[in-house]
Order: sequence, then structure tokens, then C-alpha cells
Amino acid sequence: MGRLKILNNQTTGVILCGGKSSRMGRDKSRLKLGGSTLLDVTRQRLSTVTENVFTAGREDCDFIDTYKDKGPAMALFSLLEQADVEDGARLLCMPVDMPLCSVACLQAALDASRNNNCSVYALDAVMPLVLLYSEEGFRQLQQRTAENASLSLRGLLHCFNGEAVDLQRFGNELMNVNDPDDWAKINELTK
Repeated sequence: MGRLKILNNQTTGVILCGGKSSRMGRDKSRLKLGGSTLLDVTRQRLSTVTENVFTAGREDCDFIDTYKDKGPAMALFSLLEQADVEDGARLLCMPVDMPLCSVACLQAALDASRNNNCSVYALDAVMPLVLLYSEEGFRQLQQRTAENASLSLRGLLHCFNGEAVDLQRFGNELMNVNDPDDWAKINELTK
């Protein structure tokens, strides 16, 4: 199979699900909320606002993170290396462990990216984020990772002219599940 093409006239959803889940003690993508796994919940929400959705991370994902255990920015870099991404393509990215993130929140991030014609990220939470791909940004990213094998999401977004957007109005929707206490809060909020 050839390299997957990500087109510039489409928005592609990317679910990051490659973490070790060490604080949680089990695979977060398989946790069940309202009868569905977090992976299924995230895929469904992203598919509402994007043309296609891919997973990035572990061995069973569409894109396997070749920089295992180096964090979400390196997982995204790995995806960009593996895919054939056209200039102007938008990638709406979110972690699998943000199950309260609504379609309205995702749409707000996309709208900000489209209105400002740039990559955007949540001011306080970083994700969800929209990466507006450019070859120039990818070259900068390659140079940055060649100099340092570690990369933050903000560092990645800097290469693609990322701007922070205020999504605080979505409150708890930006909450991640990191440990059993967070999971208990999520379940309480969804009752």
C-alpha cells in the first residue's frame, strides 16, 4: 500500500492514542463511557466535523508512532512523515482521553483555523488543535527534530504558525483522563 494522501480540500481528524496510560493503569482508548469506548466516542465526534478520521500511536493504529514514548508532538511528526500531506490540508487533532470534548468545541477550533487561515490550539489545554499543513512548516519541523529528538506540541505548532484560541467557554470539555480520579470525575460529569 502506498502512502496515505491527506488532501488540501478536506479536514482530516486525527486521534492520538499512543500513550502508555501508566497513571491510569490500563489502556484509556478501551475505557467505556455510556457503553462506547473512548476511541469510539472520539472517532464519532471527529467524524461529525471531518471527512475522514485516522488514529496515530500504537501498533494497531492507522499511523504507527515511530518515535514511541516521545509524546504527542512526535507522534504527529511521525504521521506527517508517513502520509502524503498536501499544502493547505487541515488536521483536527485530539487525544483519545478527552471524552467530554463536544462537536461544538471541535467546530470552534476549525472555525478559528479557517477564519484566521492558520494552525490553532486551545489556549489553556493545547488540544484540540488544528494543524494547517505547509511544506515550509514541515521543513522547519524536520530541522527542529533533527536538532532535538524531543518536541512539544507548542513547538510543533510554532513551525506551522500556530495561534492560541480561547476555548475556555467549553470548560470541562477540555479535561483529560490521566488517572482513576480523573476517570471518576468524567463519569460523574456524564451522569
